[in-house]
Amino acid sequence: MHLLKSEVTYAGKTYALVLASFNTEKATVYLRNYLNYYLLNLDLWFDQREVLEALTYLDKINKTQHASEYTKNWLEFTQNKPYWKKNIDTSRLEKRLDFLKSVRNNSELT
Repeated sequence: MHLLKSEVTYAGKTYALVLASFNTEKATVYLRNYLNYYLLNLDLWFDQREVLEALTYLDKINKTQHASEYTKNWLEFTQNKPYWKKNIDTSRLEKRLDFLKSVRNNSELT
């Protein structure tokens, strides 16, 4: 899975969006695997925020609590990153997911 390897710059944002749109157990596992690795490597600055937002969104709609397991690691990860926003907000992700839904619903391919 390319999300975990982070082989492509900024691709993680799109992977997180797509995995959130899938809303499957396997998607949650991929997001958690990413956070388990990248939040513990403080010198690797990739798409941790977007992945945590995707997991938070999935928690919200599935009534789970996976993202809360990463609060401590998130705060430690962002401690030396003064320009990173510390709060996790799913509103931007939700707008992008709504757009994806509208494309799917209006697509001639379906």
